[in-house]
Amino acid sequence: LMSLDLDSFKRINDTFGHIAGDSVLVAAANALRSQIRDEDKMCRVGGDEFLIVIRNCADRSTLLKMAKRILSAIDEIRPPGFPANLSASLGISTSEQCRTVHDLLSGADVALYRSKRAGGGRATIFDAS
Repeated sequence: LMSLDLDSFKRINDTFGHIAGDSVLVAAANALRSQIRDEDKMCRVGGDEFLIVIRNCADRSTLLKMAKRILSAIDEIRPPGFPANLSASLGISTSEQCRTVHDLLSGADVALYRSKRAGGGRATIFDAS
């Protein structure tokens, strides 16, 4: 499970308005959709946060490659009038360490906030230790 949060999204909404924010959300959703496989699922869970369910992929290196592609696609979004490209933080949890849906969600959320605290624009895989 990947949990993605757009960095600095509140600043876009506050500076340029909700219509600009909505167009950024649409661009982000399209960028995400372009980087996931047909068997994977994604949804917006609120605000500027998205969840991506990755099926049949327990290999950490493949997950990190996918995360890198996703972050690169988000990084290519340049909101009009915004002084920088968009970036995102990503948290990843796997069924290796998380046995229930609640654990997957919680693990991805913990990893997401670790990415944010490390400066954003990166992916972190949840580690229970």
